[in-house]
Amino acid sequence: IPFSAMPGHTMIVGTTRAGKTRLYEALTAQIVSLLSPKPGGKPPALIVIDPKKDADWVAMLNTMCQKTGRKFLYFDPAKPEKSIRLNPLQNWNNISEPATRIGQLVDADGSFAAFAWKTIYRVHRAIIAAGERPDIKSTKRYVQMGVEGLTEKILSLHFAKVHGSEWDKDIKNIQAMPGQGQKGAVTRLELMIAKFRKEGHSDDAIEGMISMVEHSKEHFSKMVQVLEPLLEMLGSSEIGELLSPDPLDTSDTRPIYDMAKVIDEGAVLYIGLDSLSNKIIASAIGSILLADLASTLGAIYNFKSPADCYLFVDEVAEVANDQLIQILNKGGGAGIKCFLAMQSIADLVVRLGSKDKAEQVLANLNNLISLRVRSVDTAK
Repeated sequence: IPFSAMPGHTMIVGTTRAGKTRLYEALTAQIVSLLSPKPGGKPPALIVIDPKKDADWVAMLNTMCQKTGRKFLYFDPAKPEKSIRLNPLQNWNNISEPATRIGQLVDADGSFAAFAWKTIYRVHRAIIAAGERPDIKSTKRYVQMGVEGLTEKILSLHFAKVHGSEWDKDIKNIQAMPGQGQKGAVTRLELMIAKFRKEGHSDDAIEGMISMVEHSKEHFSKMVQVLEPLLEMLGSSEIGELLSPDPLDTSDTRPIYDMAKVIDEGAVLYIGLDSLSNKIIASAIGSILLADLASTLGAIYNFKSPADCYLFVDEVAEVANDQLIQILNKGGGAGIKCFLAMQSIADLVVRLGSKDKAEQVLANLNNLISLRVRSVDTAK
């Protein structure tokens, strides 16, 4: 393929068994073989998202990387022992981005979706105020187990900064606020909240946590029901370890990557999602990784020279989301070239929820490679 004659992004359509994946093999083999256009530069990065996970494609990429001396990275939730670890919340330009990445996966509308996003955002803001980075596992822990410990931690840091290390020597002498101690003795956290209010300080992270602590537990539990299944899927067991890697855990030697690091190293990353076994988890993982890529490209566009990077998505209707539209719309300026394969345009309409959103994707695809198609609308 003369890539230089194909500016922008490329759409590949073809019905089942028409040859989309074999065509993808040929194209990605060519990309792995490409050299950097600049002497001494790194070769183009290649990111493959394969919902169905094709074993021949994986083997070919691995072999080609060995022949060319390229770094091959393999991510597979179904084979965690062979997989690298990927942190989809590693890169963000605005503190609200990690909450949006998780929130956009929630299957809810209206007040439930808004409450879920607000909950995640407040938790993440507090985690950052505590000097840590949010990940999916910590989000799950605080949403399910409560934020009292996190609230106490950021209050302690706040008081230590204002009053010094002995700020709490008279904490027991603080008069509780009306309504505190309703379930028995006044707790240390309640005294800390009373101290914070009486001193008249203003801090968004602390005030958000206090609001969550004092919120009706029954109402909170009802409102976050839409969020808990998603966090359980992505933040538990092997998948939780893959998507929320702990760099301080020396017992786990699997490499830790994120999309920025993949592009910086000019690596070849294959993401197999195993959608045939669990379509819901596969779709959620693919969508949140695309969100990380969108954020990474945004940072490149704003602060760096354009990268040299290719993105291949097979069965794009399995993972398409608003972040993919952003990648197509603005990613070209950051240096990424996208190849999207689908069986029919109807698949994209169903996934994105409207013809208008599907048209947003199609309008950003400059090139078309059409194999055999069965849909009349797609053929037209």
